[in-house]
Amino acid sequence: GGTLLVETVGGVTQFTPEIEKQLGAALKLKAVPLVETPDSPILTGQGINGFDCSKVNYRRYAVLNMNGDLHQPGLSAFFVNKRPAILFSQDDLTEGVVGVNHWGIMGYDVPSARNLMGNIILYANQQTLAPAPAAK
Repeated sequence: GGTLLVETVGGVTQFTPEIEKQLGAALKLKAVPLVETPDSPILTGQGINGFDCSKVNYRRYAVLNMNGDLHQPGLSAFFVNKRPAILFSQDDLTEGVVGVNHWGIMGYDVPSARNLMGNIILYANQQTLAPAPAAK
């Protein structure tokens, strides 16, 4: 069990893609974008009493420097037993969660970062509190 979040704090280096590549090779897993699993509680908030994060907002700096959908969450995951066990975010979450509003951060705006992180924590907590399967 357990859930791991790998994030590029500030969103400006290649930390997350490099770790994703190395872990993927070691574990023989491929990351799947969470938007490809639209019923994910991390995105919908359903089943975990969370927030609807199917659409998010990015910081102004990120919007000016991004390509693609500017309201789609950029989380991906390695799935183990059909659950996202290792989550990856190239886009900054941490600076948004603590409310840092500096220019030059590639990531989510403060409300979106807090809602996404809240869902990640609620989901991980739900997985931790689930009863262990009975031994046979």
